[in-house]
Amino acid sequence: MHGTLKRTKRTRSAVTSGRRLFPDRLDMRSSHGRRFKDLVSLYIEQAGGEDRITQSQRALIRDVALLQTQLEDLQAEYAQSGRLTPKDRLEYQRLANSMRRHMRDAGLTRDGIKEGREDDIPSPLEYANRSRRQRLDEDND
Repeated sequence: MHGTLKRTKRTRSAVTSGRRLFPDRLDMRSSHGRRFKDLVSLYIEQAGGEDRITQSQRALIRDVALLQTQLEDLQAEYAQSGRLTPKDRLEYQRLANSMRRHMRDAGLTRDGIKEGREDDIPSPLEYANRSRRQRLDEDND
């Protein structure tokens, strides 16, 4: 075929083809490097494997792995000292919420557990338009 090239694995970057996690060659033998790499592998498997995930899922999985390692650092700090500063607690909350949203978006939540998603909650107008009986039944659940 003229003008088109069939892309093979060799013509793609090492990151795109999954041979490396980063464009630069990094020494991933540190404890944080190994943990990050392990988490990425575990989450990819949980999402269905290398061949079944999209590039956007792959990006979200890398984000989740980073967030988890940051959370683990804060947890270790708390376990060692028994306290966190208010700034650290706020950072932990932000990281945990971001991680939860990224996990949901990447499809990494457990099946069968209803997520408390914002889009499952009716707007005040939708709630008001429901019949009184239906609202009472929902409130009693």
